[in-house]
Amino acid sequence: MVRRLLAFFMMVLFAGVAYASPSSFVYQGQIIKPSGQALEEPSVTFTVEIYSPGAEQCLLFQETHTINMVGSKGVFTLPLGEGSRSGSDWEDTSTLVQAFNNNAGTITVTTCTIGTDYTPTASDKRKIRLSFDDGSGPVVANMQEIHSAPFALSAASVGGIA
Repeated sequence: MVRRLLAFFMMVLFAGVAYASPSSFVYQGQIIKPSGQALEEPSVTFTVEIYSPGAEQCLLFQETHTINMVGSKGVFTLPLGEGSRSGSDWEDTSTLVQAFNNNAGTITVTTCTIGTDYTPTASDKRKIRLSFDDGSGPVVANMQEIHSAPFALSAASVGGIA
């Protein structure tokens, strides 16, 4: 009886962990130099930026990752939400979940193309921009549209209940 009760409590405990909304996600890619060779430097610094989708284009989140790409054939994997951060502005202190939260109301940020505010709507996506520096200067990739999965970010709470 005690074993069954203990097993039940363990299942309940781990079920809560299993259904928790993740605070990070993985971004993968491959870097091929113009010469056709893969980038395989010992220290490559990646900067990841998440922007609002509209013309206001506000920077909502940024972080850096430094990885060793020797022997990688140019392939990299970045756990977004787990990188290094510094500064005290919104984009430096917001979490990845906050950057994708469409229920946040008006957000006042310091870096926008137009204005200083962003008010997300229920269906807003985000834009992601990745840059990297292998020691020869930063290379900035084009911005890409990125979508969040409802479980991955919105399920952190339902109706204000965690």
